[in-house]
Amino acid sequence: THADGQFNKIICKALDPTFSRFELCEVKWNKQKISTLSLTIRLLKVPVTNFSINAQFFNMQKKQNLLISNRTWDACEAVKGAKKFSPARFLLNIANQFTNINHTCPYNHTLIVRNAHFDKVPIPIPAGNYIYKIIFIMNGEPRSIIEIHFSPH
Repeated sequence: THADGQFNKIICKALDPTFSRFELCEVKWNKQKISTLSLTIRLLKVPVTNFSINAQFFNMQKKQNLLISNRTWDACEAVKGAKKFSPARFLLNIANQFTNINHTCPYNHTLIVRNAHFDKVPIPIPAGNYIYKIIFIMNGEPRSIIEIHFSPH
């Protein structure tokens, strides 16, 4: 299934401002009225040699948000391709064209996502409103949280 859709909102929070800070966190609409997502995370304590991602996926309901999935992956291993087919690898393959978070650990540079958008992205979910909450766990501690609100059509 391919889904066109839009990003509605992004919320970025640095849990440890001595470790990292958000320099950019935004959703914009381009001239073609396509929503794009961009963010920049400056790492203040490098190198990051241990990097995991906790990804929580919610379907937004009127009275409460329904948790669909809650998974944690070793981001370094996922980028390495240790598991050829995994949800983490699937998401990284989509994101590679928009980000510099496309190599194995260590990370010793600013993390950038630029102009990410839905464009015939293979997302097997029905139309609705969703939240993708990502917790970046670096060097063993939760460091940042990103909430992406989006609506596939």
